[in-house]
Amino acid sequence: MAYHIRAASRGTTPSLQICDVSACSVRMAWQPCMASGKEEDEAELDALRRDEAIAEHLRRFLRTTERYLKGELNEAPRLGAWRRV
Repeated sequence: MAYHIRAASRGTTPSLQICDVSACSVRMAWQPCMASGKEEDEAELDALRRDEAIAEHLRRFLRTTERYLKGELNEAPRLGAWRRV
């Protein structure tokens, strides 16, 4: 049996559809539930907070690396040291 698989992504919303080519029928279709406006706002805020936290960790890592390369640190930073304030 041959199948036609259609996968798409509209923004952050993925969808999947698998069709049987010989019978021309949908065998499986999936799309996540749509959230209400309030839940979408909370999800967007959570995603923004997550992105900000990742950016802050990256900034700390780069600052520690820069200080190490300039010789401002007496010893090499330990693994995960850039996470500390």
